[in-house]
Amino acid sequence: MDPQVSLPVVGIDVSRASLVLCYQGERRVHHLEVSSTKAGFEQLLQASGANCLFVTKATGAYYLLLAYSLHAQSAQVVVLNPLVIKRFIQMHLGKSNCKDAQWL
Repeated sequence: MDPQVSLPVVGIDVSRASLVLCYQGERRVHHLEVSSTKAGFEQLLQASGANCLFVTKATGAYYLLLAYSLHAQSAQVVVLNPLVIKRFIQMHLGKSNCKDAQWL
């Protein structure tokens, strides 16, 4: 990947049942919640496009299927330490699934 080219970033807050996404599109921030299933992963890719940098946190085993599925689609995936994200968000006040996805 060329370091000069920046990909759109999609923040994903992962839980057992759902994924909360935050991504920039058409000059505004979009939030979307999909199921944490293969159908939900397809819906995620349809909404954001595959040519993105997908950022999530390592939440138990819940993020693994998502990360493997995105990787299989040749998407760029970054998995962050959840404690680092939690402390960063706490420094900026407020916590919710939508905000977690947006901060990611």
